[in-house]
Amino acid sequence: MDLEIPMEDYASQIARGNYKKLEILKAKLFPKLQSTNTMLQGMEDSDTNISMDVTLYEAIAEDDVNNFIATLEKVSMDKELHLDAILDQMAISGNSLLHKAASFGSVGIAELIIDHFPFLLNRRNNLGDTALHVATKAKKLSVVKVLIDKSGKLCPANDNDTLLQMKNHIGNTALHEAVKAPFPDAVSCFFSANPKVSYYLNENGESPLSLAIETGDKEILELLFKAPSVYDELVGGPQEESPVYAAILKKRK
Repeated sequence: MDLEIPMEDYASQIARGNYKKLEILKAKLFPKLQSTNTMLQGMEDSDTNISMDVTLYEAIAEDDVNNFIATLEKVSMDKELHLDAILDQMAISGNSLLHKAASFGSVGIAELIIDHFPFLLNRRNNLGDTALHVATKAKKLSVVKVLIDKSGKLCPANDNDTLLQMKNHIGNTALHEAVKAPFPDAVSCFFSANPKVSYYLNENGESPLSLAIETGDKEILELLFKAPSVYDELVGGPQEESPVYAAILKKRK
């Protein structure tokens, strides 16, 4: 009689195996590690971007976790680089491997990267976009959900610099980008995770609600109109006005 393994248990075994593989790979040391880190740090300080190995991008596009780990190992061994140094690299655009996973919708690899290199959650590219901004613009809901879930577990609830509150260079939060897309499913996710982001204004003084009024997306408007009108813990400042009030002010200008 064949023994049947429940799919959930099998998936868990695979995930644990992949986690262990990466932990073993992270523990490997190379003679050049110290000098390599110094070189990378120096290049970052002089605002010179480091080109990421193209084979890693190809592995991410396939969302094949096993292939991604194998490619990481090959790059690590061939170039004698520690995994931290590899994951700290970026493309000319400033995108990290997590940004690329977000743009491709590679949820398995995105989750793996965050589990082992959580510092990339808040990493910004040249546009100031986090991986959450990128996933939102690309309308990759599965990755959006993973990023929010992981961020919520890694950051304290009262942290003022949570992923949902982070702005890009034009002052847009991921919620602003979801409204612009438009991406109602992401708006719902963001709003459920932290309604406060409805109050944030970008560099043009626009709240997500004022953008929704301009785009005329009824589904998004209905979601954003559920924002509480008052938060006792919010104290002054234009970014903390009611989104309805901000939208009205925008229309009056």
